[in-house]
Amino acid sequence: MGIGYFLTREDLEKRQSWRMTEVISQMPGASLLRTTSGHAYVSSAHASTSLGPGGRASICLAVVNLDGVKVYAGKRGEAPFDINSVQTTELEAIEYYASAVEAPAQYAGQDVSCGVLLMWTRISP
Repeated sequence: MGIGYFLTREDLEKRQSWRMTEVISQMPGASLLRTTSGHAYVSSAHASTSLGPGGRASICLAVVNLDGVKVYAGKRGEAPFDINSVQTTELEAIEYYASAVEAPAQYAGQDVSCGVLLMWTRISP
């Protein structure tokens, strides 16, 4: 279905001095989990945080794909993808879908209940 939020190369050029956290925070439906060490992870603003074993908060992070390759699948024990590890100048486009209902069919089959972020790198600057 593909009802998401999109940024093209032209949009990203206007934001070339921005960190990815600033770019993502402007996307409707996206939420950020920021750490004190400067890392940031994407979540759907619609996803709920629940208490897991031992009363710990269970954060629902978005699946992340870079050039069609899943770099974060949301699996237990998997290290989340730090969006600040990518610069806006490296990207051709960004797509964000807040839920499986919004995501294109090829991504909706993945566990994207917490959203899916698709980033496409530039071939040449």
